[in-house]
Amino acid sequence: MKVFLTVILLALCFTAFLPTNALAQAPGGGVVKLENPIEGGGDIETIIGRAIKVALGLMGTFAFFMFIDGGFVWLTSAGRPDRVKQGAMTMLFAVIGIFVIFVSYDILNAIILDLGSP
Repeated sequence: MKVFLTVILLALCFTAFLPTNALAQAPGGGVVKLENPIEGGGDIETIIGRAIKVALGLMGTFAFFMFIDGGFVWLTSAGRPDRVKQGAMTMLFAVIGIFVIFVSYDILNAIILDLGSP
């Protein structure tokens, strides 16, 4: 097993020195103009919408990592019932959190659409 891992490790180390093509720009390509994502979105609806998207995205990311943490606790529990239950409950609460995030997104989306229509 040590020989196999050594061979794999050496192969990975040597592949770092292989030449690769840099596909940074196509031949004949011109100057690319970058657009400012904030420009043109100064109204309050756009700013609040972006803030809501960022907040819900961060909450979803946190819930995802909590689900991963619960699975890790469950996998490393070594059969101890208290750790198995702790991991399962963490995963359950993470799924409930993701459900709450989706429901809150739908509610906020409905409120914003109702406020935006005359």
